[in-house]
Amino acid sequence: MDSILHFDWNVFTWTERVFDVGNNPSLDRFFAFITSLGDGGTIWLGLGVIMLFFKKTRPWGVAVMLGVALSGIITDSIIKPLVDRPRPFDYDWPSWTIRSFYFPNIIPKPHSLSFPSGHTGSSFGGAFALWFIKDKKCRYALAVPGTILAALIGFSRIYVHVHFPTDVIVGAIAGILYALLAVLIVKSLHSKFSLRASVSHRPFKLNIELEQRSGRVHR
Repeated sequence: MDSILHFDWNVFTWTERVFDVGNNPSLDRFFAFITSLGDGGTIWLGLGVIMLFFKKTRPWGVAVMLGVALSGIITDSIIKPLVDRPRPFDYDWPSWTIRSFYFPNIIPKPHSLSFPSGHTGSSFGGAFALWFIKDKKCRYALAVPGTILAALIGFSRIYVHVHFPTDVIVGAIAGILYALLAVLIVKSLHSKFSLRASVSHRPFKLNIELEQRSGRVHR
């Protein structure tokens, strides 16, 4: 546990030193905006809804929304209460940190638990599902910027100091797993309904074929 805390602390101090967190108005505003895009997974749910209007992306729009939903259910309702990790600004840091934890006040302090990052989980749950779009042009047009945005949202949670870096790393891994599960569910349902539709049309096609053959015989 101590080695994990060392890693988290070192990432925080590196971020503060390199980006001058809290004293860099341009970057502070930028990451405040980026982190807000991950609130409630709204941007990913909106993208999923838009994808439903196009046949090429329709199944994957469902997968995007399902990935976000799985993150909300599993991360927020199950994992966070089980782990019960406080936010870094509420954490009782050990004495080797020398100084107290610095909170830059870029955004208001969240009151929920910390591990893993829900913003990161829902973002990767939505973004990673985009890599399964069959149409190559659509896949790269959506998945590349989507993954970049998910990574920026994850990093923004560290930048504004509301999550431990390990919260974000595990959140990203969890999000990828949610996306894979969502894609498996969508593929399973898609093949199941496609098979049913195919079976339901067979009697109709068979009747047409029989009528055509019967017509040929009478001629």
